[in-house]
Amino acid sequence: MKNNKIGKVIKKFLIIVAILAAAFSAVLYFMPVEKPYTGSFGLERVSSYDGKYYADIDHSGDIIKIKIFNAEKKHVYTIDSERRLDFWGICWENDSYGLWVQSADVGLIRYKYENGIWTKDQNAIKPPEIISKWGEFSMMPSASYDKKYYVESIKMIDFNVYEIGIYNMENKELIYSFQTDKNKSFEGMCWDEGVYAIRIKYSDSEERMEYKNGKWQKN
Repeated sequence: MKNNKIGKVIKKFLIIVAILAAAFSAVLYFMPVEKPYTGSFGLERVSSYDGKYYADIDHSGDIIKIKIFNAEKKHVYTIDSERRLDFWGICWENDSYGLWVQSADVGLIRYKYENGIWTKDQNAIKPPEIISKWGEFSMMPSASYDKKYYVESIKMIDFNVYEIGIYNMENKELIYSFQTDKNKSFEGMCWDEGVYAIRIKYSDSEERMEYKNGKWQKN
């Protein structure tokens, strides 16, 4: 008799646990899932600026394959990209067929288009529309809002001191250079929107270099 009572109690307990588990699963199912921030990069199909091409992402293997199709849905090219665990999306440029890939391992990678194929661009300059999951600031060369100039880190002069160069985009001529603050930890740079001004990011502060009255100056 006593065993029957214990058995009934256990049975009721298991039923309650099963009901609570089902309710919890239902709550999780209907809860909105917060998507990871990827900047301007997409984790699904992405079309070029004019719709002539679109890129699909094949996640089936250890290496991400980016499959590019034309507007008629004909497959035209495949890029063997980054490891699946490092992959953080793709993004087209807004005025060309340059395609960018975002990797947790190596950062941003550009594939340039020429004669029907996309190849890795070893001298990529990041245009303003390309924004990574890490934000606006970057250590890689980047273009001004109108792509007239670009800025890049030329070399490391001393521990934590970098020489930064500003170049003419058309002829790659160096027009100005300056050094980062030796007493601060340099973390990256970016252009302000709509003006010729560069923001320099340090671990605890920022400074700004702006083109005014025919010359570059800190403000």
